[in-house]
Amino acid sequence: MEADGTGVSMRKREMKGVKGKQVDGLAKTKEVKVIVPFTADDTDRKTGLSVKDKGRD
Repeated sequence: MEADGTGVSMRKREMKGVKGKQVDGLAKTKEVKVIVPFTADDTDRKTGLSVKDKGRD
């Protein structure tokens, strides 16, 4: 499984009271974690990371 975080735009009412990084101190996004499950064929011998299978076309 791999995970990553990304910023997702939110409505103003959902961001009320949330401190942000903008110059005015307001937040415009929230972080969302995305998890991707996959199967692996092998392990890369140099890095030790899983090598994803090619899947179907």
